[in-house]
Amino acid sequence: MVRARISLHFDDKDICFDAFKVISAPQYVQKAALSFNSQIAIVLWMNTGSAKIRGRACPSSSTALKSSWKEGASLRANFASPNRFTSPRSKCSLSMWCLDKPSANLVELMTSPALLVLAAGMGNRYRGLKQIDPVGPGGETIIDYSIYDALRAGFRKLVFVIRKDLEHPFKEAVGARVERHTPVEYAFQELGMLPPEFSVPAGRTKPWGTTHAILTAASAITGPFAVINADDYYGPGGYRALAQHLQSGTVDYAMVGFVLRNTLSDFGAVSRGVCEISDRGFLQQVVELTNIEPEGARARNTDAAGRITQLTGDEVVSMNMWGFTPQIFGQIREHFHKFLELNISDAQSESHLPSVINELVHAGEARVRVLRTNDSWAGVTYREDHARVVETIGRRIDDGTYPKRLWP
Repeated sequence: MVRARISLHFDDKDICFDAFKVISAPQYVQKAALSFNSQIAIVLWMNTGSAKIRGRACPSSSTALKSSWKEGASLRANFASPNRFTSPRSKCSLSMWCLDKPSANLVELMTSPALLVLAAGMGNRYRGLKQIDPVGPGGETIIDYSIYDALRAGFRKLVFVIRKDLEHPFKEAVGARVERHTPVEYAFQELGMLPPEFSVPAGRTKPWGTTHAILTAASAITGPFAVINADDYYGPGGYRALAQHLQSGTVDYAMVGFVLRNTLSDFGAVSRGVCEISDRGFLQQVVELTNIEPEGARARNTDAAGRITQLTGDEVVSMNMWGFTPQIFGQIREHFHKFLELNISDAQSESHLPSVINELVHAGEARVRVLRTNDSWAGVTYREDHARVVETIGRRIDDGTYPKRLWP
């Protein structure tokens, strides 16, 4: 356990207390936590009586954190938060002294982003528990390869969002292996996990969507993190790009952009989020096309009215591989509340992350850097796609990207 002494100066009041990983602190400070990642050294929840404040002390970069976090050294930073609970009239700064020298492993954990894996999907078209079907020669699943790529890129903590009824088979097939290599937490996405003023309508069985899934993991994540789908094979390039982005100290979000033709299925139409990107490389919007089929090296989309849109195949698409800071949770929570107000009676409605991102970008509340990759995506939209994923993994083993057995 690493101990730290925190000196807090808030609105002309001086407060000093010891902090452990999670503590109860005296006077004005409700809770404090050491946050093990590149951006955030201390997370504080404060209640001044007039306003609740959640803020962060951020060193300028992960390099600064690594150099400062040593026995007897102090780390100074302005205490600030961009969220709407911060009182603009409040002034706060803090200093932190590390009382114990942390291990090299802890320093690495502190400066590494987390990976949030969305694995609660029902897999309607695939007709099976696709997240834990083996695709590798040693019984590895798609998730195993995703985690292997993420760990090599610099991610250290894993958070899985799963359904409670899948807990045992999921932990048996996936968790038991990866828990030997990195810290793992589980969050459960259940229909009844709603704000108190809402209840699940009679007959509703469909999950609430990816925004709801991400919200269920909010308590497990305190620093920069990436989001992926459990049933998608992304290749190693996207993880390297996201890890570099998340460790840079930027407040911008990120999305890994894939080339459309590298994401299509030979066995049916697919939905893809086609991206519009500014000259500076930032996402302008994601346009969802729901019926894309390949035509040689090109593709076409047919909408509900039968109108055909020809596509070159070079378009950049989102495959739900994102990078965020914890600020996203408050933004998603607000949008999900609005979604429920408008759509809770619709049994088929879902709140999708790209729609929330579009709204945030259009409102000027977020910037999303597009990180392009030429890696081929492989997934199991249809049961027949499974053989293609196995073939893709086999080629990657042959070219030396992966060992024949991922986990010793």
